[in-house]
Amino acid sequence: MAISLTMAAEASASCTLVNAVEIARIKQNGGASANLAMAGGSTSEPKVDFVPGELIVQFRSTRASKSFAPSNLSARVLESSLDLMEVTDRPRPPGMKVFRIISFGALSTDSLRAETLRIKSELEQREDVDFVDLNYILHAQANEPNDPCYALQWHYWKSATHTPKSAPGGIDLPTAWQTTIGGRRVVVAVVDTGQVYGHSDNDPANLVPGYDMVDLDADPTDAGIGTGYHGTHVAGTVGTLSTDNAGGAASANWQVSVQPVRVLGPTGGKLTDITNGILWAAGLPVEGLPRNETPANIINLSLGGRLSCVVTRSLQSAIDKAHAKGVLVVAAAGNDAVDVDGYTPAGCDNVLTVAAGDANGALTWYSGFGDKVEILAPGGDLRADANGDGMPDGVLSAVKGGFALYQGTSMAAPHVSGMAALLLSVEPGLSPAKILERLQRASSPRSTDQCPKACGSGLLNGRVFTSTN
Repeated sequence: MAISLTMAAEASASCTLVNAVEIARIKQNGGASANLAMAGGSTSEPKVDFVPGELIVQFRSTRASKSFAPSNLSARVLESSLDLMEVTDRPRPPGMKVFRIISFGALSTDSLRAETLRIKSELEQREDVDFVDLNYILHAQANEPNDPCYALQWHYWKSATHTPKSAPGGIDLPTAWQTTIGGRRVVVAVVDTGQVYGHSDNDPANLVPGYDMVDLDADPTDAGIGTGYHGTHVAGTVGTLSTDNAGGAASANWQVSVQPVRVLGPTGGKLTDITNGILWAAGLPVEGLPRNETPANIINLSLGGRLSCVVTRSLQSAIDKAHAKGVLVVAAAGNDAVDVDGYTPAGCDNVLTVAAGDANGALTWYSGFGDKVEILAPGGDLRADANGDGMPDGVLSAVKGGFALYQGTSMAAPHVSGMAALLLSVEPGLSPAKILERLQRASSPRSTDQCPKACGSGLLNGRVFTSTN
């Protein structure tokens, strides 16, 4: 959880801070605060949770899926006090089933976890089963601070020495905007905590219908309880805000179609819901869900967990299917300052993995890193004030009731999704591989001082339409 630096939605050129007391406290602590620890930001080994008693089973064929019944299992798989029941009230991809372990006696949570692992191991031995996943709980990759105006959005500015309109860590969006301000035929799905509708700076024309995978309805409203309006902040970076309207803040795209897909709640999100969210966003079939009439060209995943993609095969499968359909999947590198190879979905195949940079254009202290990172983008650092403007160097975007400064790789990823959307608005035929090539070619290389650990090709840059590097 991070300090909230909230500003009134009506604030414009002056960007007067409402809660100056909190900023003063940050300064008094030398730019650091115990309350500025990011969700998942500790470098100690965190416990990655899963739903006790639930298993995701992918069968090798639809026929095998239909013919399988818990009664097929041997007595040694299910003890007399246990049973296995198929979960039929939730959507699932073809050929996949979710099972719940039912106990006929008292069973502690720890015992149920142990039984879940034991039965998973047994099911994996079956010839008709392709893989079995635990139903892991993943979490939003960011934290919560707050504030508005393009005058504070250093992350969009020209990448140069600190001035009122440039910052070494900026991505030079004005250069890209000389070519395009975006287009609404490009759909970016923000698979996250949902969206705050009715925000004073929202552009309703930049939002298309989404879906709520948690409550299973067509209202992906971001309730904000326990989430800090994370999805709304991420979507604001991509393109939900009314840009160039003399009020509020700017988005990377002035025109675009953002599709909110709610998969995260106050305690994170189930792997099943996230998997379904990816497939639905890509316009692929998910049993029990209506068809997505506006399939995404880009899917933003500002979420994750400290797990290898080897044990989240259902998620990898969904990503692979979206990728095969020509959808660019962008993933945050995580906030645990570890190699993304052991992170989901950042370490998965067929994703564009984004590390977080600070206002000086260097890899942040919390960002994931490694050979699987493709590019660096602004994630912010609330402990720093590199340009001396008296404000923490967070990424500014929308939350309910106003705007906020946040830090995290969750904030970095939508900068890449936004830049990719700008590219597709001009060149709609670009494949995910071509988009990556263009973004990397235009990026600004980093020195070993700026990125002491691998952070991809360099810092994202708006020269995507002009670079010949």
